[in-house]
Amino acid sequence: MITSKEILQGVSTLGLLEWSKVSGGRDSRGNLQVPYAAWRYHERTEKKREIIAAICTSPPKNIEWTFDTSRKNWLICPTRLITEQQVSGRRFSETAAAIEASDQSFCMAAHADMVSIVQNISDAGDFF
Repeated sequence: MITSKEILQGVSTLGLLEWSKVSGGRDSRGNLQVPYAAWRYHERTEKKREIIAAICTSPPKNIEWTFDTSRKNWLICPTRLITEQQVSGRRFSETAAAIEASDQSFCMAAHADMVSIVQNISDAGDFF
């Protein structure tokens, strides 16, 4: 399991954050939450984008991940979260809560991947 704090620490190794919203750990009922990170660096660079994109797409992964830099804030999340949110028309957080309530196996797989993603970002930050 990875916590929101650990996710935030990982993405911040590549630069000063202006804004962030992360999800990880367990909810109030003890269920694993769908892990994701949305953030904005003070200084967004192509090098940072390339590093994170390579990490998010490199195997092995238990599930498919999306790294979206098309907006002001960057986002790493399970692709399923985006797909189900678009289909349902619900808010992002509502869609995450529905997945958490119905598919803890998916959440476990996502946590395992996010641990690896965050560790690889942290490792890249050591050389940045």
